[in-house]
Amino acid sequence: MEGEGQSESGDEDEPAVLWSVEVYDENTIRHNSSDRPYAIYANDKPLELSRGNRTKQTDRRPTTDSPVNILPEPTWTGCVFQVSCDALTNRHPRGLETGAIEALEFRQVLHEYIKIRSPFLWRTLKGMAGYYPDFFAIIRQADWAGATTVQPLDHASSPKIYEPWGILLHRFVEMKSFVDTSVTQDDSRDVEGSDAREQICKRLEKEHMRHLVEFLEPFYNSRVIPCIKALDQKNPQLAHSMLWYVFAPGTDVYLQQDSGSVVPCVIMSVSDNLAGQLKSHDRFKASRAPGWNLRMWNLDSDGSFIGRQACSYFIPFYSGTRALTSLNICPATIWDTYDKGERRQKILVRNRLVFESLQKGYLLAQYNGPIAGSNKHYSGTIVVDHKRGASFMKERLPTFSMGMDHASRFKEYDLMRVNEAELETDEAGFLRGSSYSPGSDYDHPPRVADYFNHTPKTRQPSGMLRDHNSGQMMNLPTNNEKHRTRYDSGSGSVTSYETYESEYESKFGERSTPFPSSITRSLSDHQLLLLRPRIRAFALKTKEWLVILPEGLQEVKQSEEGIENLVLGDTEMKTIKGLSKRQNSKRETWAADFIEGKGTGQIILLHGPPGVGKTYTVEATSEYLHRPLLSLTITDIGTMETNVERQLIKWFTLAEAWNAVLLVDEADIFLERRQNRDLARNGLVSAFLRRMEYFKGLLFLTTNRVGQIDDAFISRVHVAIGYEALTPESRSKIWQGFFRKLAKERAGKIQISPAARKWVLEKAISGEAQLNGRDIRNALQTAITLAEAECEEDPDFDMDTMTIIVDQSHFQRVLDITNKFQSYVQSIRREDEKKRAAGRYDRNDYYKDDAREERGF
Repeated sequence: MEGEGQSESGDEDEPAVLWSVEVYDENTIRHNSSDRPYAIYANDKPLELSRGNRTKQTDRRPTTDSPVNILPEPTWTGCVFQVSCDALTNRHPRGLETGAIEALEFRQVLHEYIKIRSPFLWRTLKGMAGYYPDFFAIIRQADWAGATTVQPLDHASSPKIYEPWGILLHRFVEMKSFVDTSVTQDDSRDVEGSDAREQICKRLEKEHMRHLVEFLEPFYNSRVIPCIKALDQKNPQLAHSMLWYVFAPGTDVYLQQDSGSVVPCVIMSVSDNLAGQLKSHDRFKASRAPGWNLRMWNLDSDGSFIGRQACSYFIPFYSGTRALTSLNICPATIWDTYDKGERRQKILVRNRLVFESLQKGYLLAQYNGPIAGSNKHYSGTIVVDHKRGASFMKERLPTFSMGMDHASRFKEYDLMRVNEAELETDEAGFLRGSSYSPGSDYDHPPRVADYFNHTPKTRQPSGMLRDHNSGQMMNLPTNNEKHRTRYDSGSGSVTSYETYESEYESKFGERSTPFPSSITRSLSDHQLLLLRPRIRAFALKTKEWLVILPEGLQEVKQSEEGIENLVLGDTEMKTIKGLSKRQNSKRETWAADFIEGKGTGQIILLHGPPGVGKTYTVEATSEYLHRPLLSLTITDIGTMETNVERQLIKWFTLAEAWNAVLLVDEADIFLERRQNRDLARNGLVSAFLRRMEYFKGLLFLTTNRVGQIDDAFISRVHVAIGYEALTPESRSKIWQGFFRKLAKERAGKIQISPAARKWVLEKAISGEAQLNGRDIRNALQTAITLAEAECEEDPDFDMDTMTIIVDQSHFQRVLDITNKFQSYVQSIRREDEKKRAAGRYDRNDYYKDDAREERGF
């Protein structure tokens, strides 16, 4: 092997494969005074290192100022690659000969690594790399160090590939195939009509790759082949030392978080946590645990763009073998085989909702799950809104880079614009309201940290996006010269790839284009799988912003069931539907007011006794329109004039942004007549009047004290709909509506006995049970609770398999208690609720609408 693979000018004694040890002085490195090796030992055979006592001392001592370096000058001398390791010693023998490595006592011997010395081998490996981002970083370092000509890579710039030599063993089959096919195709060293120098380069590429394949083949057979065989099992079990192979760059994985949420990611790199430990800042601390560091990415969003976001995971060491499906991180193909794709389908279904929320800017949905970052749980309707959620919660939006890993394979995953939200720029051409980080900048030799951390550069080229809050910038492609290297048969310069920067011309057009102008209308299944933004949502029930997990998201479907159960006249029903649909239309509405922006909304006043369906009308209308319902009370708006207007602006702005139905329930304090002596409340009413007139959406106001409304409000209301006290027929209709709802939602679990149903409806018709709608709902819920309590007391009752029967006795107990309480209250006040309301001039429940009676209501 000593004479193979050498150039014509090379040293005939230089072996093709060189083994070396770099010895470092522990005391010198500990004090950070030098990172230079104390000595370098090399041989054409593997070196035996011991950690015992010194066995030999010699008469020569190397100087620490000029470390021994037996590597060749930067010209081709025959060494193809070098197998090295770092060793640590704290005792310097005096009079040591350069080659007497057995005389040293080593405190620590670290992992082996391979240094590529041949530019011919280096060029071939680059062509086979494929998606291997950490290897790309090595490529950039080597090329900037001058690895672009047919010259040997010197000791300092030689690329290092640490054990277990991931890129080399992951691409071993391709490497071996290259050697085998090259033998048959390029066996002739002198092809007529071809450049002789190029043929020499091709022959050297083949020969140098053969040396590497011969070196790696025993490791491939002992490490990779057993792993491949284990992966053929239904539920593969692997030792910790084999995991690097299954988590190859480009592999889709499922990451199980502590919250139980599953995050799909793509592997970007896998590395041994102890590899290169000597070079770390805490190189002598034993705090670094053995294991595998995984660098990954998935798709995040800032509400306007979708882009790739980096993340990481550490797999600690474990003994023996474990099933891959038992680990918190598992290759997606393994898990999909294990559960027949069930997890994948669930993720795709939920992420379609997430993508829909990004496209529309918001999404009405149901959520039932934990609140991220807390031990609380939420169940109810939400509005997903990424941008506004971040603003209200004072959170920074994610940052993206155009080219996280500089590979064309995933270039379509970067910076996808997902909606038509206006992107405002300032005078300097910076984009307002977005957060982006710098992409690649090749004006200096790249550092590994540049590819993973995207540290902002001081240079600011044209075509830049900036976040005015964070100050972060994204260097977009400019007209700077493209940094790329090519093979030139005349000069002998080598390499066969182009930078990621140039790849983006095909996606974003001209290099001066500041951001993608086209909207991404759909995502592939793979892009949907990887979509994992931080989901910020507004809880309509508690009126607070939450960060939720996508697993609990469910679609809200349009429903007409609620509006069909309304106890309301046909005319009033048609009026509400007509006004609601007008506001639901995307067409620009005509405003009668001469002042622009004034009077474009629809304000509907619902008035009547308590429990007749005013609030329910608004809830049913929002379901019918498939729009969010923002239900506000005095606690949400406040009573201080200075704060009321600020709160109204907030709620009205959200309602307009989400096209929501806005309800101010029991709005008496805002609607009552102003009085000369109550200046504070007068200011409150005035603030409400001002903001209400410029509201562009659908606003419902409910009150049971219509007689106290200020005249200014009456003139601003578009439609006022009155509700009368319930009749026996309307009570019967309400009871039947609740019975249908119970049968639909709790079929087989809870059942109303036929006798109980008949008895309740008879009481409603006869007028013996004069309950309003809210009383009926509470009475039914209480009767069910009583039936459940009785069943739980029965030791033979099984809640999972048996049905709870609500009979007449349960309803009779509830109605008796309700009637007694109402009689007691009336005995104190000496009047019923109708008379009390009339006496206070709140309303007149005795008023009869002749036209309404003719319609049968």
